Amino acid sequence: MVLTKVRTESGGLVGVLCGDMCTSVFKGVPYAAAPVGELRWKAPIPALKWEGDRLAYRFSPTAMQLPVQTGTFYHREFLSNFPMSEDCLYLNIWTPAEVKTDKLPVAVWIHGGGFQAGAACHMAYDGEAFAKRGVIFISINYRLNIFGFLATKELSAESTPHSSGNYGMLDQIAALEWIQRNIEAFGGDPDNVTVFGQSGGAGSVVVLCTSPLSKGLFRRAIIQSSGGIEVRRRWSLQECESRGTTFLKAAGFSSIQEARKLSAKKLLEYYDTFNPKRERWRIFGPNVDGHLLEAEPIDVVLQGKHLDVDYLLGSTSEEGNAYPPDPNLTAESFREEAMHTYGQKAPLYLKLIGGENLEKLRYVAKHNMANGGLARNVGFCERQAEQGRKPGYLYYFSKRAPGDEAGAFHSSEHAYVFQTFQRIWRPYDGADYDLSNQMCDYWTNFVKYGNPNGNGHPQWTPFTSVSRMCMEFSGRSKMIPVPETEISKFQKQFIYNKIK
Repeated sequence: MVLTKVRTESGGLVGVLCGDMCTSVFKGVPYAAAPVGELRWKAPIPALKWEGDRLAYRFSPTAMQLPVQTGTFYHREFLSNFPMSEDCLYLNIWTPAEVKTDKLPVAVWIHGGGFQAGAACHMAYDGEAFAKRGVIFISINYRLNIFGFLATKELSAESTPHSSGNYGMLDQIAALEWIQRNIEAFGGDPDNVTVFGQSGGAGSVVVLCTSPLSKGLFRRAIIQSSGGIEVRRRWSLQECESRGTTFLKAAGFSSIQEARKLSAKKLLEYYDTFNPKRERWRIFGPNVDGHLLEAEPIDVVLQGKHLDVDYLLGSTSEEGNAYPPDPNLTAESFREEAMHTYGQKAPLYLKLIGGENLEKLRYVAKHNMANGGLARNVGFCERQAEQGRKPGYLYYFSKRAPGDEAGAFHSSEHAYVFQTFQRIWRPYDGADYDLSNQMCDYWTNFVKYGNPNGNGHPQWTPFTSVSRMCMEFSGRSKMIPVPETEISKFQKQFIYNKIK
């Protein structure tokens, strides 16, 4: 009989059987104390203990964030407005273990949302498909936006490492530390943990893989969709402190203590009006503070100082299809954005595009996200080969989603990896289900062994300097040469400081 009652460091938990009756789930498990009141904008501390058994039947509220706009692409696709609270540091555990000595591999999922939004209870995510394949699946919530990433000099001065603004990432590390201490109670192996995420969650995985605080917390990493090494560098602590101070002044606060007394709802309103949405991720996100990050992630990778773990990574072929085109795009605004991104190398980029025809520029802008994802991932695998490290398993998801013209859009692989087709409106067919079985098998095999192969599926070989191949997930899974474009090659060379 699968475990439904366990004992953690904080107290007893009672879970519930899943629909297949062979796995159980424990929802809303606290891994740290509620970051409210005086704990707002502080590093997480251990969860409070409780007496007796806690019923772990329901998901916790999500982190504070702006509501999803009704009628938008992703709202229709799989996003909902869940209850939210500043008290959000909880995780969810799916386990197929029958006894706590089973020593099963563990997969820890970090949701996306650009560090501004997202939830562990997202309808496209579920751990049952992983659990029925012998993997313990865990999803976590963490602080977001102004709550998770505000930095100021005052906050830095009051902290022991003299840093601020990385609270959401410190939450993730606290969750991984909790897992190390408690996962054996659920039948898990703390020495066989994989972290994986998509979009902003993949960006989180990159930060974790380049942070000295993560050493020993996981053995493998999966980086899905545009979460590789960024073209734009992350803000320094000093830049984030300056912007955080600007925010507090704009909101009318004279001190951080005054801001801590404000309700979470009111603080979110100030966040909503502070900056254009497309800029928020640049202000409220991880920074290089000398504690969480000692250097830019790209520099850590170039120096070969990132964690030497197993890597599986990739992106979709039409990452930007779900986002509406910029109606105000002009040749001038395109050039300005190129200068902002590529600096003195921008003329080379503009020359490569070959003209300023507006339709052409719109096409390039639309495909920029897909080219960038490919560039980051191929470049990372090249660095692994150059440094004599473990080769990465690279994929390219090109299966067009049925039901409209969105194609293989950003996040379209979720339903395949988690096998959650029945929660989504699209008319998936037998071929989609076959591909989903393959992908979920590949992912869980990687979690178990650091190698995705098995179950009679096509052989997935790692990317090497002599075999520049990736697994394409389309109508059928097959190995192909990496489908680089001239623009993705330029972006890769720029990111990895290879342009002469």
